[in-house]
Amino acid sequence: MANASAWHNGSPNLNTGAGYGLRVDASYTPIIFQKTWANVELHLSGQTNPVIVNLSRSAKLGRCPELRHKGIGLWFISNSNYQWAKGQPPRFTLIQRGSSNVFDVI
Repeated sequence: MANASAWHNGSPNLNTGAGYGLRVDASYTPIIFQKTWANVELHLSGQTNPVIVNLSRSAKLGRCPELRHKGIGLWFISNSNYQWAKGQPPRFTLIQRGSSNVFDVI
């Protein structure tokens, strides 16, 4: 299990969902950003299809703790989690399925 918060790049797109993601809490980055994984599969609560997020080299090295994907943004938008007060983003929990790169996000 890992904790994360909503993230955006400062100018997210409310039509496409681009510019949004999940920022993984630092203590959980080794679980999510494993060097042997090319991507992670996120099953977002209430969504039918999973989101496949490619893991960047900088993410695997711990320099960029965000899972970025327009599908995450569209999920935020559909659940009214797309804007928040400064320093108070919505919080989420990522639950790993076994030891795989598949996570449920609630």
